[in-house]
Amino acid sequence: MKKPKFKAPNNPTSLAKQIFALAFPHQSWPRYWKVEWQAKCGCFWGWCDYQRKTIVLFHDVAPHHDVLETLIHEMVHMINAGWGLKHGKEFERLVVAAYRRVLGED
Repeated sequence: MKKPKFKAPNNPTSLAKQIFALAFPHQSWPRYWKVEWQAKCGCFWGWCDYQRKTIVLFHDVAPHHDVLETLIHEMVHMINAGWGLKHGKEFERLVVAAYRRVLGED
C-alpha cells in the first residue's frame, strides 16, 4: 500500500502557539511572529527568518523528519533572537528540554 502524500495545514501558527505554550510555559509567544509552510528547500528542514518574524517549515521533508522537533528547534532560535545563542550544547539542551515538556516527559 502506498503511503499517503503529506498535506501541510494551511496556517500552522495557531497550532504552533499551542505547542509553544507547552514547550516554554513561562514565556509568551513573541509579537508579530508566525509560522508558515513552504514547498521545498532540500538543504534543511526549517529556518527562522528574523526579518519577517517567521518560522518556515518545509513540507517536502516533513514525512521524513520529526516536524515537531524542527518546530521546537526554530522556536529556540526565535526566543533567543539577538542573544547570540548558536548551535551547540546549550542550544541542544534547550531544544531537548522543550521537546520533553511537549511530550509530557518533564
